[in-house]
Amino acid sequence: MRFHLIILAIYVSCFLMFRTEGKYISGILKSDSDWQFLTKFCFSPSSGSLQFNMKYPVPYLTQNMLLYWDKRNFWESVYKTDLTCTEKESKLTPSDLQLFRLRPGNNDIPGLDCKTVRNGSQLQCNSQKFSFNSARPRWWYIVISNCNTRNMIPIDGIDQFQGLLIEYEMWMRNGEIGNIFREHFSADEIYILEFNIAFFVLQLVLLILAALVAVRLRRKQLLHRTYKLYLLSLSLTLLSTLFCCITYLSYGSTAAALQSGGTLAQQLLVLLLGLGYSVTCGRLPAWATALISALLTALTAGYTALFAVEAASADPGLVYWRWSSLPGYCLIGLQLAACLAFAACAGRTLARHRAKRSFYGPLLAVYTVWQLCLPAGAAVCAAWVPAFMRARVASGIDLCLMFIAQLAFLLLAWPAIGNPCFPYDLKTSQIGSITYEDAEERAAVGRDLGGLGGDIDVHGGGGGGGGGGLGGMGKLACDPLPDGR
Repeated sequence: MRFHLIILAIYVSCFLMFRTEGKYISGILKSDSDWQFLTKFCFSPSSGSLQFNMKYPVPYLTQNMLLYWDKRNFWESVYKTDLTCTEKESKLTPSDLQLFRLRPGNNDIPGLDCKTVRNGSQLQCNSQKFSFNSARPRWWYIVISNCNTRNMIPIDGIDQFQGLLIEYEMWMRNGEIGNIFREHFSADEIYILEFNIAFFVLQLVLLILAALVAVRLRRKQLLHRTYKLYLLSLSLTLLSTLFCCITYLSYGSTAAALQSGGTLAQQLLVLLLGLGYSVTCGRLPAWATALISALLTALTAGYTALFAVEAASADPGLVYWRWSSLPGYCLIGLQLAACLAFAACAGRTLARHRAKRSFYGPLLAVYTVWQLCLPAGAAVCAAWVPAFMRARVASGIDLCLMFIAQLAFLLLAWPAIGNPCFPYDLKTSQIGSITYEDAEERAAVGRDLGGLGGDIDVHGGGGGGGGGGLGGMGKLACDPLPDGR
């Protein structure tokens, strides 16, 4: 199990520095192309606005800023075709705020002021705040073009350079300046910050309750490794929500690495519990260790590839969500495989350890549904949720599913006298010597004796006594194992 914790730690450490992308952007574009996609933003119907500053060397011929919108897939029809730069520009009109010609004395669009600065060596274009009005939230795609790039005048220091060279600064807003919940958020991201703040409070309360339970379990020597893994999952999920709140407040857009780490920890927890680890036995067989290692390694590699492909090769002009990629589809398949593995292991444990029916019945039902909902939610969002709602719907689904899964385990493991589902009967100092095979052999003996008239709890946790059967604190609870222990 330590091996998987090391994997999770390395995974989280690597992606804590994963870059965030805000809705205020600035930089220098240098490209040998005559048409370059810059960014996209989903403007709200009545409150969206755009403001920008552009600078480029005067010897360059006129450069343009183009704005395409997603009406009837117009953007994709332009983006995927082999139209020339001039043909792409011809589809846009300045009066619709789609074509800004960045040139001295430009009068095409009121509110755009272009003038030479730095002793005439640089052209600077500053805009007013342009508003966008539409019937529903719409994506707008911003492109820089220079269709006359092949006729450009060489400039000292970059002789023979042909293409685009421009310094840009843009503010894309969906609210008034100073409104931290709306100003710099794309319409598809609105409410994500509020969701994360609410679930941060809920997760914090859940972690405090889990910590109090951990103290009680430790006093009774029942603080097993699976419960410690549950605390790790809670902590990673809480940190992911906190980092998401911080980065969104700083115009960021993701803290998904920590959230993925929390999901992996929860997956490892349910797989170990499904095999009976720390509940019926303290040591797993080689095949079970190999199964968990393979699944966790594949899931970790899948999440890593998901972020790596998004950062390196995902086309920002066409991809609205990181799951809409080959690694995302592969990860959905891996999660289904993990669900099948858990259902098979937990079902086998439920059938062989009758004394643990009250724990494994709810565990199997809750976590099978949880593991099915993870890929199902991703598939539904990718297939049926509109692009301008996908990010916030997916974020809400992920937060709800993880909170429900973690709350369910806390309720199952709550050490109250009236909780028949409590899984831990043996102390941490006792269970370490019980192998998976020993536990199954003792459970088989208990089933045989239980057939006389009642179930036998071979771990001393209770059992039926009907029809002349033995009680749960019967002699069998003290019988030695086959090897004499």
